[in-house]
Amino acid sequence: YGLCGMSVFDAICHAFATMATGGFSTYNLSLGHFNSAWIDYITVIFMVLAGTNFGLLLWVVVGQPQRMFRDVEWQVYIGILVVVTCAVMGFGLWSGNFNNFVDALRFSSFQVVSIMTTTGYGTADFDQWNNFGRGVLIVLMFVGGCAGSTGGGMKVIRNVLLSKILRMELELAFRPNVVRPLTLGGQTVDDIDLRKHILVYFGLVGAVFACSWLVLITTEPDRQWESTAQV
Repeated sequence: YGLCGMSVFDAICHAFATMATGGFSTYNLSLGHFNSAWIDYITVIFMVLAGTNFGLLLWVVVGQPQRMFRDVEWQVYIGILVVVTCAVMGFGLWSGNFNNFVDALRFSSFQVVSIMTTTGYGTADFDQWNNFGRGVLIVLMFVGGCAGSTGGGMKVIRNVLLSKILRMELELAFRPNVVRPLTLGGQTVDDIDLRKHILVYFGLVGAVFACSWLVLITTEPDRQWESTAQV
């Protein structure tokens, strides 16, 4: 950060906030205050690292990076970031939210990583983006970072397990005689109660979200929604 033009104070504050995925900035415009592509890309790299399981980073430090690359959660984590970034770029360019490909890559990658890792930094007013861009960023808040990282959200591993459990339940509904163990990364998950716990967890999160949304639209004055629509 210092080499990219930040003062010593700003560099220290933003370095700590980046690795802790806390998103604290010394300016109201967040990192958008600096308007530097180098700062944005450096932040993206370290936000991705901060959202990675620190146990996997340890394997990289000791010279065994292949163990991180083979981890199922990390593969899904990187895959989501890449796919969503490309989708946001595509819809953004099609909708005229970005002037060119370079700006699309810069701002899309930054906001996708910032939201998914729950860092919360900002470089662009994504509320002015197309509906797809805004909607997918909301979904990413529920995904979060990897387990064992400083990223928040529901964690990628839980979403991976949920997808596997739902697929097993759907298969069981059509083929009740099938006996298929829950596996993760090629290994069988021995916890027999895990399927129930994951479903209950996501059910509670969904219920809290739905109730909070209903309370918000009920208590918020109509004029507030009208003013938001006009903006």
